[in-house]
Amino acid sequence: MWLLKHWSVRCVFLSFAAVIVASCNARFVDIRESRVMLPDGGNIDNSEACTATDPVVVAGTFIGNSDNQYDVAGNVTLSQNEDGTMTVDLSSDFATQQAAGVYLILTKRDSLIGDDGRPGVDEAAGDVSVSILESVIGPQSFGISGCSEAFTHAWILCKPFGIVFGEAELSLEAN
Repeated sequence: MWLLKHWSVRCVFLSFAAVIVASCNARFVDIRESRVMLPDGGNIDNSEACTATDPVVVAGTFIGNSDNQYDVAGNVTLSQNEDGTMTVDLSSDFATQQAAGVYLILTKRDSLIGDDGRPGVDEAAGDVSVSILESVIGPQSFGISGCSEAFTHAWILCKPFGIVFGEAELSLEAN
């Protein structure tokens, strides 16, 4: 390229390339309010209403995605509250890699791969993007509305790049 023959253009090009490469490991701070924004304005659209008289608890252990270099470990618990809301807890041993836009996703699907062949959230299929993670290590708790029994999987997903870090298959815990 004739542009790369000029010293000043070459310096600008190399500087731009260095910024792009350095941003791959960039760390971002989310300064938005930590409210859960659900697709339907605050309520999960479950066709079956929560009718459990006892608190229903589903839980699972995260397994990292062996297809990439990202990993996730720890447990997730969904507890049904008496007021119809649900608490989603990540355990104290929860850990994953730092990346931009890492979210906790709840779904009934056993895969996040969409029609386009890329991982993502499908609200029409009942997926719920619970929240961006507050931290990549340690316990976290999120409150949302809906039924804990309505979900079979929890996922850790880097939304901007469509990378699945791992999943937890959820099952009913004995009370």
